[in-house]
Amino acid sequence: MFDIERLRDYSRDCPLIDLFLPDGLDRDSVESLAAICKGRASLETGAHLFLQEDHFNSLYTVRQGALKSYFLDKDGRERVTGFSLPGDLLGLDAVYSGVHRCSAQALAASSLCQVPFTKLEKVADQVPELHRQLVRLMSREIADQQIRAADHTALERVAGFLLDLTRRSQQRGFPVEALKLDMSRSDIANYLRLATETVSRSLSDLQRAGLIKIHLRDIKIVDPERLRISAGSMTTAPEWSADHARYRD
Repeated sequence: MFDIERLRDYSRDCPLIDLFLPDGLDRDSVESLAAICKGRASLETGAHLFLQEDHFNSLYTVRQGALKSYFLDKDGRERVTGFSLPGDLLGLDAVYSGVHRCSAQALAASSLCQVPFTKLEKVADQVPELHRQLVRLMSREIADQQIRAADHTALERVAGFLLDLTRRSQQRGFPVEALKLDMSRSDIANYLRLATETVSRSLSDLQRAGLIKIHLRDIKIVDPERLRISAGSMTTAPEWSADHARYRD
C-alpha cells in the first residue's frame, strides 16, 4: 500500500505536489513528481519572484507568505491581476508564450517551492494524468477571470473577493472564519477595478450589516451565508473535484 505519511511529508515539504496530485496517481508517479520539486525560493517583503517580460522556466507554489501579481500597461500604470497565498500556483501565465506577462511581488516575507517546467513536462510525458491536471488548473484560472470580468456591483465584488479568500483558506486547511489581508486596500481596489474609497466603504457596509468584523488587516467572517448572498453572481467557479488526492497501490 502507498505510504500516506510519506505522501503527507511530500505535501508539507512542497505544496506543488498536493496541487498536482490527480485521482489514482500511483506511488512511482508521486515519487517522480516529488523528485523534481526540490527547488526553493525565499523573498523578503517587496522583493520580486519574477518580473514582467522575464523568461519563463519554472512554476512555483507558495509555502508561506503572500504575493501579488501585476503588470504595467502601456501608460505605465500598475494593474493588479491576483494574489497568491499558501498553496497557490504561480507562473501559468507564461506557459504558452515562454515569457511572464506579469510580475510577482512579495507582500510579506515568503517562501516558495520551485519546479523547472521542462522537468515537469518530462514527468508528465510518462504520467498523462499530470497533463490533465495542468489543463484543469489553467481552466480554473480562466473561469475565475471570466467571473471577475462580468458586470458586478462594488459590494458584490468585495463580498466575492472575501469568499474567494475563504475558499482558498479552506482548501489549504486554514481557519475559514478568519482572514489576514496582507494586501493593501489600494491593491484590493486595483484588483477589483474599484476606487480605494469604494472598497473601504463596502467593507464598512458589510461590517455594519453584521456579515464581517474588521480589525486592521484581519477580517472575521461572521455570517458566510449572508456574505454569499451579498456576493450575488460574484462567486468563484465551482471546484472541479471535491477530493482530488486519491491513490492506489
